Amino acid sequence: MTVAVCLTEIPEVRPYARKHVEKLQEAGCSAAVIKQLCREAQSSRRTTDDAGLSNREALYAGLSAFRTALETAKQTKRKVSKIEHKGGKYNPLNAVDVAAQADATWDAICGMLGRMADPDRPLSAQTLAGALAGRLRNLTGGAPEYGELGYERAALLLLDHFCAATGWLEERTGEAKMMSRTRKPNTFHLTARFMDEVAGDGLAVDFAERRPMLVPPVPWTTFATHGGYLHDQIPAVRGTRRPIESEVIVSALNALQATRFRVNRRVLEVAQTFKTNAEDMRGAVINGKYIEARHDTPESLRRAKTIRSALTLAAMQELVDEEAFYFPWNLDWRGRMYPATSIISPQGADLCKGCLEFADGTPLGRDGARWLAIHLCNLAGEDKITVDGKKVHRTPEEREQWALDNSMAILSYAENPRINTGWHRADKPWQFLAACFEWAGYQEEGDAFRSRLAGALDGSCSGVQMLAGMTRDASAGAMVNLVPAPRGDDYYGRMADALSKRLCGLVDYADAATMARLQFWAEKSIDRDLLKGPSMTKVYSAGTYTFGEQVQSKTGAPDAESMWLASQINACFSDVAPGMLNAMAYLQAVSDVMTAAGLPLVWRTPAGLRVEQARVARKSVRLETQIAGPESRRARTFSVDTNGLSKNDQRAGVAPNFVHGVDASHMAYVVNDLHGKGVRNFWMIHDSFGAPFAQCGEVFRSTREQFVELMSPDLLRSWTDDVVAALTDEQRAALPEVPKYGVLDLSVVRESIYAWF
Repeated sequence: MTVAVCLTEIPEVRPYARKHVEKLQEAGCSAAVIKQLCREAQSSRRTTDDAGLSNREALYAGLSAFRTALETAKQTKRKVSKIEHKGGKYNPLNAVDVAAQADATWDAICGMLGRMADPDRPLSAQTLAGALAGRLRNLTGGAPEYGELGYERAALLLLDHFCAATGWLEERTGEAKMMSRTRKPNTFHLTARFMDEVAGDGLAVDFAERRPMLVPPVPWTTFATHGGYLHDQIPAVRGTRRPIESEVIVSALNALQATRFRVNRRVLEVAQTFKTNAEDMRGAVINGKYIEARHDTPESLRRAKTIRSALTLAAMQELVDEEAFYFPWNLDWRGRMYPATSIISPQGADLCKGCLEFADGTPLGRDGARWLAIHLCNLAGEDKITVDGKKVHRTPEEREQWALDNSMAILSYAENPRINTGWHRADKPWQFLAACFEWAGYQEEGDAFRSRLAGALDGSCSGVQMLAGMTRDASAGAMVNLVPAPRGDDYYGRMADALSKRLCGLVDYADAATMARLQFWAEKSIDRDLLKGPSMTKVYSAGTYTFGEQVQSKTGAPDAESMWLASQINACFSDVAPGMLNAMAYLQAVSDVMTAAGLPLVWRTPAGLRVEQARVARKSVRLETQIAGPESRRARTFSVDTNGLSKNDQRAGVAPNFVHGVDASHMAYVVNDLHGKGVRNFWMIHDSFGAPFAQCGEVFRSTREQFVELMSPDLLRSWTDDVVAALTDEQRAALPEVPKYGVLDLSVVRESIYAWF
């Protein structure tokens, strides 16, 4: 199959994209435009007849086996060709050609490659089947004959056939939930066979739905509903058809997607020497030497990381000869900004970020060299030091000195990373190796060295920072470093201390069962690492169940012990961060009033994005499929929206969604401020602010100044005014009072070293 590619292929409904292409052509970029359009057409086509791809026969053989399975299966073949949209138990899509069904399935799988290769966010059966169901709806025009979940059931049948015929995809039954008879959702995963037969030579990159662009992305406007790519549109606000309507956000998005990247060749060359998983330093063969594999990592997780590693390296190799490329960006419905690409992005895993660098170098200068040294210390995981038995922040001077003290080792890693493998022990080894190469360049060329990496100034538990700032909570603000302190403060450490104190307090009046649990946890380490997950997620409405999973993940403790400790952790927040809990309780109470009135929550973020939260109650529907004998019978439970709002889901969502909208506004403010100061290279990840080392001083200043500006208005009252606008006077009587604010002086944030560092 061939796809025609020309300028007139850009849809008429996208005049702004057409004008953007015309400007690129006028600037002498016609060849790059055609190349980019070809890439987009190739991603849409999903297959290729490139003779240089040695494994295309295996690809076609697998897809042919899939199509044959569909043509011979009673569930999918067309029994009566003249009857359309009959539906039915055995022939749910009798109006659609088998070839079209097969293509839709392949498209849906290719569109989810990045998700299936991410071990940290498993792809649920409902998500993949839902994506395929959407394609099937388009093929039939959304015919009502298929009824509730008819398309989803058809999608599951097609996926069952695909798994059986190709062996490239597998569905895993969800694990049993902690202390429950129910299970987590089933998930789909790429298999080792897929990597061997399809992706082994990098072919999977051709199937990625969204790849980096070779020309600047289409700029966003306040009224655009889709943009980014030249031809293949992406939504401005994910999951909606709404425009952004905020000049603040549009300006930030355009600055982010104008950043030119390229592949870091030196890091990629080292990563390609790993014969198995480049994401696991102790599970690989390097330069012919075996590195012992970890024994506590599940095989499923190792395989997932191996697949992600292979896809990442293949995607980088495909771009290695490009002088520069770009990541188109868009945002989620709360305002958080993300690259829109499928497999690689500046927000990817450590290997992915290590293999990227800015296409345009910036002279390091004396101040930039200092920030590079600090960056090395941070990436190595040496940003903390033990003083009087407690871990505290290293000062900026101590971090710089750490790099100077370890300079010989750093230079040895850069000189021969395959032999000198000490960099494997770094907290973020691939980014650390990239920084080692930069350090070597600086040592050789001095201040004139042109750096292509970004220093990253990370927020100190961003969610708590936002709530503490808007409620002027001095206690919580101090714990997340909004208040200056010589070595900062440690929210996670404070929580660990509070938990230890609570457990000690239980000893005096513990019954036999409690004493047994206390003895169990006395043999475990109650430290900041254990409390980090619960401390970070509490502000996002996580509770005892989530904390139990986090505890079990860290300690391997049995369900009962994990849940018991989780309940103790949950109780600690009242002692450590009562102001934060009061603010969250207020948001939830307002949500309850709105739900009782049958109204969704609607507000605008500080950056001007309209947000609507309307989480409806859901019901479970059982879907059964069978593609061969009784042994192939499968049953899945799908969650389906009903008409009424869910009080519990609205309560659970309001705090995290409000806070995400605020921290997203902070990032937009910072990006725009830095762009106005001349910064042109950005590497942003929500609450991590990245720019060239020489400009990190500006980032340091901007994060604090923009936070003070963001928090100066009364954000909680402004949110309340927006949300309750539709209530009657009688309904307003049930509203709670806005919680009393604390005494935090926002101006001191400007002087805090560790707020974003």
